[in-house]
Amino acid sequence: MKNWTVISKPIKEQARGLANYLNYLINAEHKNHKSKTKIIPVFGVTDKLYQRIIYSVAERDLERSKKRKGGRSISSYAQSYVFTLPENLPKHPSNSDWKYISVELLKTIQAFTGVSSEELKKNIFINIHDQKNPHLNLVVSKVMNKSVKTELQKKSIVTALKKTFNFAVLATTKLSPDDYVPLKKRSKRYNEYQYQQKKLLDSCDDFIKNKISSALPQPEDLELNNSVELK
Repeated sequence: MKNWTVISKPIKEQARGLANYLNYLINAEHKNHKSKTKIIPVFGVTDKLYQRIIYSVAERDLERSKKRKGGRSISSYAQSYVFTLPENLPKHPSNSDWKYISVELLKTIQAFTGVSSEELKKNIFINIHDQKNPHLNLVVSKVMNKSVKTELQKKSIVTALKKTFNFAVLATTKLSPDDYVPLKKRSKRYNEYQYQQKKLLDSCDDFIKNKISSALPQPEDLELNNSVELK
């Protein structure tokens, strides 16, 4: 395993989407959380963040209209990041570990966005969903200092956040992705041709399978460089 899992997504549907997602993160009674997830607050209050983001977007739109700049308001008001550790680790980060990890992640975001630490703190929410595969949820406003921080969606920041997450988890728990071995081993490797051939054969009845199997060239007769794993 090269990196721990980091997923970055824009929170869509403007204000409604933002409100729904923030409520989901703190809802212990949601079907995804009930009886299996302990929700641990780390930083920020969802209501305050929501109000600030709505104000920041409205303020930006007003400034643009004063400068006679056209165009619609942004469709996504905030960016979501989810930093996940796999199941069956020998230990989970403690609350203080998660706080350290959070600070390191925020340093990386600050470096990419160029905002002050005080400004960043006003525009984030962080909590932990402690469960079999524990994860840290981070929401960041896309509008800070009256400008849209497009850097939050770029591949480069996700790559940097993966490295930061790896380092912070290692520093606190001594766990590295290199040391993680999944309990379930994958089945034999198939090259791309074999994988596609198997899919085709599986979709046919027995009679057609026999006809196709005899007519198809064998893998050793083809030059194949790519391979995929069939679960």
